[in-house]
Amino acid sequence: MGSEQRRDRRISVKLEVYLDKGYGQQLVQIADLSIGGCFIRALDQPVIGTNVNLELRLPTGQWIFLEGVVAHCHPGAGFGVQFTSQERGLLAKLIEALLPSSKTLPPR
Repeated sequence: MGSEQRRDRRISVKLEVYLDKGYGQQLVQIADLSIGGCFIRALDQPVIGTNVNLELRLPTGQWIFLEGVVAHCHPGAGFGVQFTSQERGLLAKLIEALLPSSKTLPPR
């Protein structure tokens, strides 16, 4: 995703989430996160445009259920997801809680 498309600050994280691409869940790791999307480390590359569901557990124990679409793929590294669900408030709280232990990444 080019910097001209990126509107939200990204932070570097290591968060395990459950990913469902329409045929069952798998445990994956989010490498960076913003209110608008995330980058998932995975060798299995879904097709750009694939709808995905993510289940992310907050440090409080509360679960966030996110919907998104695969926006870009990087073979051998992972893929980017643009969120389409409306959980911006919960995501903002999660990012705020993670900021002291994370670093902000510049736009690509």
